[in-house]
Amino acid sequence: MSLLPAILREILRKEESIEKRAEHLEKLREIDLPHLESYLFRIIKVIEILEKRTSLGDQQERKLLIKALDVLQTLSIRSPKVSSGVLTFLVNRLKKLDNFLIIDDPLLAKYILALRIPLRNEPWKIFEVLETVRGILLTERFVESRKAVLITLSDVVWNLPYILSDIKNIIMDLLEHDTGENLRPLIIDLLSRVCSRNFFAIKSLIEELVRQNKMDLIFDILKETTYLPLPITHREIAETFFNALFEKLSAVTGKEKLKYIKALFKLVRKTPFADLQDKFLNMVLEKLSEETLAEIRGELLEMLAAVSWHRDIDLGRILDAVTSVLHSPLEEESNRIKAIKVLIGISMHNPSLASNVYRIILDAYDLLKEPNNKMYLIDALNDIINFVRDRSLIIRTATLLINIIQEIGEEEGVRVRAAEFLVVISRHFPDVITELSSSLLSAFRSITEWDIKDALVKVAGEAIKKNASEPDLLEILVEALSDEWIYGAAINYLVVAAYNSPEKLLNKIERMKSFIKTISDVEKEILEEENMEAYYYHIETPKRLFYKILREIANKTHTRLEQILELLLEGSKEETNEIIIRDIAIAIKEIIDIDNTLLEKLAQRDLNPLLIDALKQFGLNIS
Repeated sequence: MSLLPAILREILRKEESIEKRAEHLEKLREIDLPHLESYLFRIIKVIEILEKRTSLGDQQERKLLIKALDVLQTLSIRSPKVSSGVLTFLVNRLKKLDNFLIIDDPLLAKYILALRIPLRNEPWKIFEVLETVRGILLTERFVESRKAVLITLSDVVWNLPYILSDIKNIIMDLLEHDTGENLRPLIIDLLSRVCSRNFFAIKSLIEELVRQNKMDLIFDILKETTYLPLPITHREIAETFFNALFEKLSAVTGKEKLKYIKALFKLVRKTPFADLQDKFLNMVLEKLSEETLAEIRGELLEMLAAVSWHRDIDLGRILDAVTSVLHSPLEEESNRIKAIKVLIGISMHNPSLASNVYRIILDAYDLLKEPNNKMYLIDALNDIINFVRDRSLIIRTATLLINIIQEIGEEEGVRVRAAEFLVVISRHFPDVITELSSSLLSAFRSITEWDIKDALVKVAGEAIKKNASEPDLLEILVEALSDEWIYGAAINYLVVAAYNSPEKLLNKIERMKSFIKTISDVEKEILEEENMEAYYYHIETPKRLFYKILREIANKTHTRLEQILELLLEGSKEETNEIIIRDIAIAIKEIIDIDNTLLEKLAQRDLNPLLIDALKQFGLNIS
């Protein structure tokens, strides 16, 4: 049985204190959705009763009504059904404004603001109260309600920018005859949202402002908007804006000048007019070279990073100015990162500059102190490395990364990120990894963190997949077999090595024996936990791959077969998995086929009964 009817009765009970009744109103926010949807009409009925009491002059009921409107607005978030019901109620109230008994300004403003959330789901319903909205905007005594209308319309215009045409004349009149109500900032916010959303919706208003030479107002709109998406067919408007704002620059200095630069930035940020972007770029580069305040340099860099440059703009001009910021020993670290963002954008717009950009960023690593910034630089290099054709840069990068992962004083996140980047390099430049394999092996042996060692296994393995067979890379994989945290990655790459370089892997065969003990220890822990999924991934699959590796080496080299046979027998001693036993039996059968003299030695051994049975299936009767 729902508590909602009882809560509603308590809300209306005038014998109760206003504080208690307000607490019951708050409880409506916690009602479960099915009951809320079923009883919404009763909640609205309660509000209607509070309205009637308020119309009779009861100020206590008025306070409660204001609270109820706040609660009603938040309830509309719960579901489209609730939102639609709330919106219908509010729209009906505003449509009947002439007969509305409660028309004091602050309370009317509450009704209008309550529309904001439900209108997000059904913005077109604003047209049902458009005449009321216009009437409120034209009524000077509605100070708070006018503000509420402008705030609510600012939400609506994102979905319905063309609604501006229905109130344009009123908006222009409010701007012309500001009565000190602080409406101008709200109007600017409204217009800037329309401006960002759809230029054509605001085109006629902008043209009117241009005719009236109200460039200060245009400046305010541009200052608040994200950008002004001027179509290529409206070049004359773009030039008018640009030239008017550009002229202002000569008369202002310092941070005031920066405000106009920002307005110009929003005008050219996504424009099809290359000449305007070119003028803007010249201006920013000049300002950047002379600016002494780090805060302003940072804002200029942010603008350079955010512009969608026209293909005809020579972005090479940016390199020197941005590089001087990035490499200056006195520059703030936050600005170095902003400079890197600019450089990344340049390389994306013009890949022919990528190698130069890459070198500039790489040279800045030692200037960074904060771990997050170091990781950002590493990621930036990662983003553009595929555009780099200079092998020496790749070698420098890999060397730096190997040094980073060995730096004990470095934050672990930076070292992990460096190791992950090395994996990327190994996939695209395996020859570089081969060249640095000795350093890589030394790094592998010097670190203890399993996630970094796991990444280095992948570095070695990815290079080996590309037919690299450097012994030091194989050594990393073989040593990883004795580490319970990383043997899984190593075993997969060793399968590839067994196919591509069985002779080189044969030289490490004796040391591969450590894998049998390592995986046996892990197997005991997993079986104690009775985790069969973990057993399959961490025990059965790696074991089967291990014996596949031994089998491949034996078949391809035909040497040291007795040593390989010993490893197979060692692994079979305590094995109970019949699938793995069968894999071992197949490998032994193929070794005997190569050298049948080993059969006699096999017969002299004390074998696992499961292995004896499996060997019989392949025609090897071990008595």
